[in-house]
Parts: sequence; C-alpha cells; structure tokens
Amino acid sequence: MRNLVKNIPLAWHLVRMLRPKVVVTTGAGVAVPFVWIGRLFGAKIVYIESLTRIRKPSLSYRLSRLAVDVSYAQWPDLTGSLRRPRYVGNVLGGR
Repeated sequence: MRNLVKNIPLAWHLVRMLRPKVVVTTGAGVAVPFVWIGRLFGAKIVYIESLTRIRKPSLSYRLSRLAVDVSYAQWPDLTGSLRRPRYVGNVLGGR
C-alpha cells in the first residue's frame, strides 16, 4: 500500500506530461495510480490480467476495475470475474 501511495505523484507527473490516449497494464501495484490518473486525463484503459491469475482477479485489478475499458484474461475461467472481459489465449500460446 505504501508503494501505491508513493507512486501517485510519479503517475500524475508522467500522465500529465505525456497525455497518453491509452494506458495498457499487466497490473503490478504501480499500475493502479496510472490507471486512475490516466482515466482522469481521458485515456482508455486496457488491463491484461497476469498469467498467474487463473480463477480470481488480482488486487491491482480489483482496485482498478471501475476505470478499465477492456480487460484481457489469460485463462477462460477468469473472464467471469472481469469487467468487459476478453479471452484470446495466453502468452504461452494456450487457448
């Protein structure tokens, strides 16, 4: 939680300076401030849940989900837990 709070000024500075149209994240704790601040500046948010998440979404996703425009699951069982989910396979090539 401390890192999440610590990364808010960094996210604010970078997003304000770069003005991305899309923020793509695979979710580490640093992602949460970038997701919300990106959304605040009008960016579309694409969240790719970690390959290690098979049945339940990560804490980072749960903290970000209301800001997410589209989410990708790397396992079909996870799609029921995501907002606007898509499953197209995983990085290992599995379908």
